[in-house]
Amino acid sequence: MKHRSELEEIGFQELGCWILCDKGIEIKPTHSNSDDILKNHPYALYAFCEGESVCYIGKTANTLKKRFDGYKKGNKNQKTNHRIHHDEIKPALIDFRQIDILVAIFPKHIKWGRFDINLAGGLEDTLIEQLDPCWNRSGKKSNKEK
Repeated sequence: MKHRSELEEIGFQELGCWILCDKGIEIKPTHSNSDDILKNHPYALYAFCEGESVCYIGKTANTLKKRFDGYKKGNKNQKTNHRIHHDEIKPALIDFRQIDILVAIFPKHIKWGRFDINLAGGLEDTLIEQLDPCWNRSGKKSNKEK
């Protein structure tokens, strides 16, 4: 499945890629403003891609740095972080497969009348449903619903 280009068409840009290091996994930046993007932009969507295939889509209300620190550590108390770190990213890197990180930054406050809208939150569900990334578990319809 070649969905990476669909994400890029709606504003996702490559931030970097995951690499193996002494501590486990780290981000190797490829975007000139990656440090600013990681530290200063909450309310973002991100995707982990292998080639043209979208493997995982997630969102954060925190900064991307804070969110990605969870994946770097892979703490057992945080199920998704642990699973993505140990079952997906690290084995891919050990197999010499490149996992790119794409991000989309959204305005913090969008209003509908007097109500705030989290665009990243709403778009994440739709992208997971329609692109069906293989590492995502939540947000997918069960086989009974399809």
